[in-house]
Amino acid sequence: MARINKKNASICLTPKEREIAQMVADGQISKDIADKLGVDEKTIKYHLTSIYKIIGVKNRATFVARYWQDKKILDTVYGA
Repeated sequence: MARINKKNASICLTPKEREIAQMVADGQISKDIADKLGVDEKTIKYHLTSIYKIIGVKNRATFVARYWQDKKILDTVYGA
């Protein structure tokens, strides 16, 4: 189920999801993201699965295309 900010209907991501989403949109691979964040690659893949569900896409390529089409995806932080 997507987390939606009811005030402006923006899709909401946690700060960590936003950070990972930005790195993916910038073309970084999961292993490099994991190394930079000091976590296991499986953790990054878990976050990506969550991001894809929230945004309503099925894979990285679709996410990146959607990200650049609509940068509002990352405009709202979950819980803010």
